[in-house]
Amino acid sequence: MMEGSLFMCGDFNFVPDTAMDTRPGQTRTQPRKQTPSSRQLNDFLRSSDLYDAWRIINPSTRYFTFFSPVHSSYSRIDLCLIHGSTVSRLLAARIGSITWSDHAPITLDFEADYPARGMGNWRLNDSLIVSGADVSDTSAVLREYFALNVTEEVAISLAWLAHKAVVRGHLIQRGATRKKAFNARMISLQRQISDLESQHKINPTPDLLSRLTTLRRDLIQLTLQSSERAIRRLNLTQYTQGNKAGRLLASKLKSKRLQTKIPYLLDNGGGRIYNPLQISEEFADFYASLYNLKSDLTTQTLVRSLDSSRMQNSPPYPAHRQQSCWFRSQRRRCVRPLRLSQRIKPLGQTVSLIYIIKLSQTF
Repeated sequence: MMEGSLFMCGDFNFVPDTAMDTRPGQTRTQPRKQTPSSRQLNDFLRSSDLYDAWRIINPSTRYFTFFSPVHSSYSRIDLCLIHGSTVSRLLAARIGSITWSDHAPITLDFEADYPARGMGNWRLNDSLIVSGADVSDTSAVLREYFALNVTEEVAISLAWLAHKAVVRGHLIQRGATRKKAFNARMISLQRQISDLESQHKINPTPDLLSRLTTLRRDLIQLTLQSSERAIRRLNLTQYTQGNKAGRLLASKLKSKRLQTKIPYLLDNGGGRIYNPLQISEEFADFYASLYNLKSDLTTQTLVRSLDSSRMQNSPPYPAHRQQSCWFRSQRRRCVRPLRLSQRIKPLGQTVSLIYIIKLSQTF
């Protein structure tokens, strides 16, 4: 890799260590021996300088990411592999509970080299203006506010402007209460699933599996509520911002730009060039040969070009202006030798001459 960090995560369908990363079902009392796939995976990790992130943090812990109902067995077939250059930044690695999927999630914490993101802007929870109970409470707050504040001493315009802050505070409070209750329910279900899952890994009985299935179904229902709201907000964003200059359009253009990026060039000898500066030099050499641009451009050549350009196109200057503006030493200080190899534009020589002529006429 030339730059960036490499992360390889997914379902590998085999484990690095059969003894540590599998727990057989009740029909098998001893774990299987090391399989050829596991040996090939370990050879691949050593040859590619890749490391099992979870095993680095938990070198002697047995925990699993997948349960097979058919074999009633657990295994850690989901891996997150990181490059050796990233190991020093790894802070923590955790395996979550098996909830809405038949695989458990893996969470990695890294030391970041950029500041943490803030809370962001407040956005209205649109469910608060859909539910009948929430709409009734908000209407009652507004009626009470206007009854107390619309008086002869308070201007109606001031009361109207201030009611927005009152409504916003009420909605924030209602949204925070609902979010707190939702998160408490979610955490409670996850904790129950985690406890039952730990028991089931030790003693996989049908009763524990049935209770686990029920809890996971309840958790899926809560997750679907969050997904539904996220999809509605995404559709709204696409509808309102899809054709406007902003982050959404920039992200779309960024993907197209990456598709047209030139990762490397082949030189005359067939070797690959990855350095951006060397790639620019290759383009410059190509256009120089294509347009027969001369690379022996010197100060004297430019001065003669300036003299001829002034004589043909410039209006006559007074004597004192000729001595001050077109003194030869000043032109030499203004003009600097240029390297055509530093420019990629095919007409770079003409553009540079015009620019220097305009710059010289300002002295």
